[in-house]
Amino acid sequence: MDNFTFQRKIKKLNFNNIFYPTDTSRLLINSCSKYLKSKQKILDLGCGGGVVSYFIHKQKIKQEFFLSDIDEIALQRAKENLKKKKIKATFLSGSLFKPWKGKKFDLIINDVSGVSSEIVKISHWFKNATSDNTKGGIYFLKKIISQSKKHLNKNSLIFVPIISLSNVKEAQRFLKKNLKIIELNKFYWPMPKYLVKKIGFLKNLKKKNYIDFEKKYGAWLCYTIIAVCKR
Repeated sequence: MDNFTFQRKIKKLNFNNIFYPTDTSRLLINSCSKYLKSKQKILDLGCGGGVVSYFIHKQKIKQEFFLSDIDEIALQRAKENLKKKKIKATFLSGSLFKPWKGKKFDLIINDVSGVSSEIVKISHWFKNATSDNTKGGIYFLKKIISQSKKHLNKNSLIFVPIISLSNVKEAQRFLKKNLKIIELNKFYWPMPKYLVKKIGFLKNLKKKNYIDFEKKYGAWLCYTIIAVCKR
């Protein structure tokens, strides 16, 4: 699904007063689509308004959906949005894996991504999102990777997004140390104009490995990595 189609379709859903889905959610949806099988137990972690579950739901293969978010309003929006497609799901409130003690899943789709706290200070993207307040922006990513092993079976998969406006090198190092990487997909996107205006500041952050970005064909580009991993 391309970004134009994604943006057009999510206009039908309700994201009032919660974090509005970014392209990371679309990339997660596209990346996990080929791994969908019958009767899977799917955890939508950091579900927000339920956009991932909404789009990957396939009635014919009888999936079981489990959604959680620390934001009670987001969970309410997820319930409203999934109801539009008559998707039955279990909704629990709480941080990361806390609501799912002792529970294992076939697919874990992690939509809790982070960026450097230095980016949060100058960005409007994260108005209704939880920030980990670290300069590398991967505090929650590390917690999710570490805790996920208790919730994965031998053949289970977890989808992990890494945004280049965070410490990509450390995120990938930690990921490789803790999980087996099945697939890595890298998607480029244009750096927002208001960030381009601060390119000198961003270059300094890049030198410190707090963020990463590239310049190609005369344009500044950020990127998102979607890692598909096993225990």
